Amino acid sequence: MFNRTPHTLVPAGLVLAGLSIGVMAGCVQNQPFESMVDQVVSADRPLAEPVAMFAQSYGGDAGLTEGKVYLVSTKIELEALGTETIAANHDVDFRTQDLVILALGEQPNTGYWTQITAIQLEGTNLQVQATANQPGPDDIVVQELTYPYCAAKISKTGAHTVQSDVTSVHGQAKPN
Repeated sequence: MFNRTPHTLVPAGLVLAGLSIGVMAGCVQNQPFESMVDQVVSADRPLAEPVAMFAQSYGGDAGLTEGKVYLVSTKIELEALGTETIAANHDVDFRTQDLVILALGEQPNTGYWTQITAIQLEGTNLQVQATANQPGPDDIVVQELTYPYCAAKISKTGAHTVQSDVTSVHGQAKPN
């Protein structure tokens, strides 16, 4: 964390490097350099904190027809999703835990899977990092509709929104 005082000295090389990057990128702004630094280094901006995952499970559930990430905080929310396998296979104590579900939606064959690799909390927003696989050109798959998902049980975070950052891969082996 940077501690700034009104008389902070910035090395000339750093100023020139910062200004030349802005000019090269075509992002010249009519703002003094000091105010641009204030925007980047702000003590008021919350930092992302890692969120521990207690358990992860993978599967398919025809109730998850949309490709999206869900933050489930109550049993009523879980039941409203209309998922049979997730509701039956996850013993979540919603008083102290939430369930994060990353669904790929309807897919044409069995070569698709997803895995949540990390979850971070930034203020009241959960950032979910994940990997999603689609079959490679030489993969042998069954041609049937599938609804792949990954669900992770986490402690209550107080999050109100959730976003995902999914990396796409091809022809990878399914995680255990």
